[in-house]
Amino acid sequence: MMGHVTMTTDMLYRHKMEVGKWHPLPVGRNIDKMIKESQEKALGFTCRRMSPTEFIVSTSDWKSHAVKLHHFYCSCLRWQMKGIPCKHAVRAIEGSSYNIYNLVDPFYRVESQLLIYMTVMSPVPLHDMPSSTDMVPQVAEIQYGCEDLDITTSSSIATEALRPPATKRPAGRPKKKRIESQFQEKQTVFCGLCHEPGHNRSTCKSPLPG
Repeated sequence: MMGHVTMTTDMLYRHKMEVGKWHPLPVGRNIDKMIKESQEKALGFTCRRMSPTEFIVSTSDWKSHAVKLHHFYCSCLRWQMKGIPCKHAVRAIEGSSYNIYNLVDPFYRVESQLLIYMTVMSPVPLHDMPSSTDMVPQVAEIQYGCEDLDITTSSSIATEALRPPATKRPAGRPKKKRIESQFQEKQTVFCGLCHEPGHNRSTCKSPLPG
């Protein structure tokens, strides 16, 4: 448990310090790198405005995609899946008055990241937590034969917490017939007419002897 608490605390503190270094970018460096790559891929695209927030973006192979900036939508669906403007959306944003960083999902922005890592894990005091050695006799004391040590009493105290819980007998008459195990071998039945195993004389289908 202490290892898990230490790793989680270090991770939260490290991420909080990294978010503080994003300034002046409103997003992280990895997100900014992805936006820059999309801008390079969109250099050869053509954009046609349909409304102040809707565009038709055509790629170099003459495939068209619909982009709606107000709805964070692109027909390629990458923008909706990742929350980061795709190459078609980047080309449409360049032909508008929008800031591309404002169209990134709010979860990736510095404001949301600071809220996530604002609180840290509180330290867990373990000075009064019992350990396994508090209930079991010390190995050194047993090895060197301490006369005052009662091994029977110590072992009974150590195993007291491992005893099964107290239960009550259920209501009703107990079953007399034992439930057979699925791995138990059953006795083979032989037919009284044909003497073949697997059935009895009432279900025998062999022809009667002449």
